[in-house]
Amino acid sequence: MLVEPIPVATKTKSGLIIPDKSREKPKSGTVLAIGSLTEVIQKGDTVLYPPNVGTKVLLDGKDFIILREDELLAII
Repeated sequence: MLVEPIPVATKTKSGLIIPDKSREKPKSGTVLAIGSLTEVIQKGDTVLYPPNVGTKVLLDGKDFIILREDELLAII
């Protein structure tokens, strides 16, 4: 499935800028496309996944992640 990560905060609530190295990696995203073997997930679902899984791809200047259904932790 193709997932668009939900961006993480770049500033704290008090306005401090968080450096790139200190930011958390995206752990949730919106499902944009699914394969024919996907049984539970549907397009438009928001999913939770571990930070270091999947294949990261860059399409039209945007970051996406290709995940397998068994790599997901939850559907939000």
